[in-house]
Amino acid sequence: MRLFGRFFMAILSIYFLFTDGEAMSNSNKYREGQIWAYKTRLGESDSKIYIIKIDNDPTLRNIYHVYIDKIAIKNPHLAGGVQNVLPHSPVSQKTLDESVTKLIKDNALSLPDISEGYKIWKEAFDKGQAGVFTISVDKIIQNIEDSVNGKYDNE
Repeated sequence: MRLFGRFFMAILSIYFLFTDGEAMSNSNKYREGQIWAYKTRLGESDSKIYIIKIDNDPTLRNIYHVYIDKIAIKNPHLAGGVQNVLPHSPVSQKTLDESVTKLIKDNALSLPDISEGYKIWKEAFDKGQAGVFTISVDKIIQNIEDSVNGKYDNE
């Protein structure tokens, strides 16, 4: 029994050496290439979250770079007045935990290109001028719509 106890403690020590407390939760639940259904805004029930890239930050932990399709952001700055995708959004695990409802696909072979938005974000993030969303995806989309329509201009 003592041998088993020592073996178990050794395995546990190795586990904690290479992980942190978050790893014991569902931090491995989300991976690049996944497509998720989520709690959408009214009228956007076909929208999906695509996890394109995951960065590991020493302070923020995992940063999930997502693409969101089939949305309808009212945007007067675009021809037609509607934005149908959110081409890049950096989000936290908290955002995904509060938003996702069902894994649609694991290991999707073809994913949208977020490189342009990611590059702009990464340059600003490295300078301390950009961050990561920690609110639910439906609230992110609503806040973007409110912002591009001037809701926050007088605040």
